[in-house]
Amino acid sequence: MKACQLLFGVAAILSTATGLRAEEGISTNSRIELALADYAKLLCSAVFVSHRDLEEAKRNSGPLVTENFGSSYSALSEADRTSNTKVVIDDRRKLVRVSLRELGPRTARFYGDQGCVILPKGVDKAFFTPAKVRSQLPNHRRELWPMGDTLTRQLLPAEIDSAKLNAAVDLAFSDPQAKTVAFLVIYKGQILAERYSLGVNEKLSWMGHRWARACWRLLWAF
Repeated sequence: MKACQLLFGVAAILSTATGLRAEEGISTNSRIELALADYAKLLCSAVFVSHRDLEEAKRNSGPLVTENFGSSYSALSEADRTSNTKVVIDDRRKLVRVSLRELGPRTARFYGDQGCVILPKGVDKAFFTPAKVRSQLPNHRRELWPMGDTLTRQLLPAEIDSAKLNAAVDLAFSDPQAKTVAFLVIYKGQILAERYSLGVNEKLSWMGHRWARACWRLLWAF
């Protein structure tokens, strides 16, 4: 846990320092447009990569790009994001446009295995040719966990109190403001409990995956 806290602390310091440098000489409108581009990219990934519902993504992930939630450069308020931004989804071309009053629109477009890309203002396509990424890894659906997704059925270890385990999982989701999306209990290499919320499931690509993976690797190393 200390290792994860250290990792988050270093990342926060670097993000703050970068944000302070980025704000020098940048107008408020320019910072808002950066936030609109960020918002377009976030929604593009939510809809076309993770296949999430648009309104759910706006509600649960949208606040991440506003000044209310600590974005290092954003001048976009949460009130403006929820009430005054205009979001247009083009399912045929797989792109998202976001504007705020006279600002924007800023666009992000889905490019297959390259994911979603923020496009320069006034441009509708990226300056590269998308390429199919062919993995040489084994099929994760056939590999046993933790290298894959196949789980073996095992009884709960005798020393684990199932009632307390269930209570702990319930507690993880008890505060709606925390917006907990996933909770996993692992004991001696065995998954004892697993639960999801807010439209998330075990197959969904989620923005927090990278942080969870980093913490997992640190804990595994220790």
